Amino acid sequence: MKRIVVGVFFGMLVTLGFGAPTYSGADGYIIVPSVDAAYSGRLGLSVKYTPQLPLTVAANFSPLSQLELGAGIDISTQPTSPLLLNGKFQFTKQGAIGAMGEIGLDNTGNFFSLYFAWQEGFKASGIGSSGATFLVGYTFNNAWNINFAIGFQRNFLIPQLYIVADFSNFPYKYGVGASYANDHRGILNAGLRFILTDFFSLDFVGLDLMDANRSLMVGGNLYLGLWGGRR
Repeated sequence: MKRIVVGVFFGMLVTLGFGAPTYSGADGYIIVPSVDAAYSGRLGLSVKYTPQLPLTVAANFSPLSQLELGAGIDISTQPTSPLLLNGKFQFTKQGAIGAMGEIGLDNTGNFFSLYFAWQEGFKASGIGSSGATFLVGYTFNNAWNINFAIGFQRNFLIPQLYIVADFSNFPYKYGVGASYANDHRGILNAGLRFILTDFFSLDFVGLDLMDANRSLMVGGNLYLGLWGGRR
């Protein structure tokens, strides 16, 4: 009985805490949004440290179930990093549509993207199961405008630990590109997400791992239920 209770408890933790604000604020993997939108009334906050930036602050909020709004910004960068905005509507358990915007704060240009995301879950050996999100989208005002991405997560060794990874042909910002990512090539990010409690998780991630200008990110994610409850 004790094992069942512990298993259910940690199952709730990973269900509640897997998603985290990406650099643009969208709940998801590392830079790629997931299909899932948080339950009504949930606020997600994230602070990420990347040596080249060095800090990113991101947040998302769900005023209604299946609807998510988010934002993110890199601070202490020159020129000033753009403000990143996003919105997501999860219209089915496996599908979502979304929009991502970039407002240049140093005359670095504005960009706007639309995307469709589809999520597949599948059984895997070991603890828990795996899942992947497939994304296709379009960015306006950019020569490299057709977007493809995949995000992946799976439990690893213990119930509180996830492998998390995503691969995309677009960066999380255009006007002031991230110094560790080439926006005209595939960007592979991968690492670990530790679900410490139902309201806090930690990320340890390698960024743009296939290129020479790869980097590391350490992040903390906080989840607050302002009202409502878990779906």
